[in-house]
Amino acid sequence: RCLPVSPSLVSLDLSGNPNISTDGLEYLLEGFRERSSDMVSLNLTGCGVQGSLSSSALDVISSSFRELRLGSRGLAKIDQDLLQCWTGDPLVLCRQQKIFLKSR
Repeated sequence: RCLPVSPSLVSLDLSGNPNISTDGLEYLLEGFRERSSDMVSLNLTGCGVQGSLSSSALDVISSSFRELRLGSRGLAKIDQDLLQCWTGDPLVLCRQQKIFLKSR
């Protein structure tokens, strides 16, 4: 609820929270979608995100962040492949089940 009305928030580190699931990520991304300003970075390494991400989630990730750190044992291979198509001439590093994205 606070994300759309907090334009000064540019970086969010929620790493190490295994209770943040794919549903939690989708809920967060809905808040980012409503913001008038973009986030610089989102760190979700060590969270419980697993399974396939929706296309709308991937759209928000691609359009709202300059840096994303997403690491989870349950991250689907299809998500890894799709995130490598991230727009903005990205630097992408995929190792095991971790993805680090940074736009140039």
